[in-house]
Amino acid sequence: MNENSAPRIAIPIPKSDDPDYTNRALPQYEKAVADAGGQPVRIPLDQTPAEAMKLISHCDGVLLPGSGADVDPAKYSAVRDPNTAAADPKRDTVDELLLQDAYNMRKPVLAICYGLQILNVYRSGTLIQHIPEFLPAGKKSLVNQREIGAHVISFAGALRAASSCCCTSARCLRASAASFWHRRTTRSRSASLFT
Repeated sequence: MNENSAPRIAIPIPKSDDPDYTNRALPQYEKAVADAGGQPVRIPLDQTPAEAMKLISHCDGVLLPGSGADVDPAKYSAVRDPNTAAADPKRDTVDELLLQDAYNMRKPVLAICYGLQILNVYRSGTLIQHIPEFLPAGKKSLVNQREIGAHVISFAGALRAASSCCCTSARCLRASAASFWHRRTTRSRSASLFT
């Protein structure tokens, strides 16, 4: 990266077969990168690995966004749950190229939702494909994959300390977020990716 230029952040197209999803989601990720001082770089899913690597090699970091797809359970030696959505092999290929480049070149990675799941699987972790199946009977109704609810989140610990440089009011330490949990990581080695 040139000292005077914004860091170039690679963002794969979220889903290869759903342009509506991509058109809703991708601009939000790009805006967040730009707002943080970065230059978002779209990584198309319809290129050969060599073509994708030409783009990826010129990026300084990676943002792996969410997706409407699920990671193929075969990638972590599991039997497909009936609630598991179809995989997106084109997205998986690009994500794996991005992760291999980030690992080799020690580039930072921010992984969100599906991005964290593919990162976990890439690092030999596994996934719980459908959380309600692993909950006690009385808790199963707390996870409803048809409802995406907005709720308030509070920043604590390191985030709270980092925010002290600009705003410490309760308004700045809380935000509204929409969450939807259907899968989760297990046996994760993601945190050790770059150590």
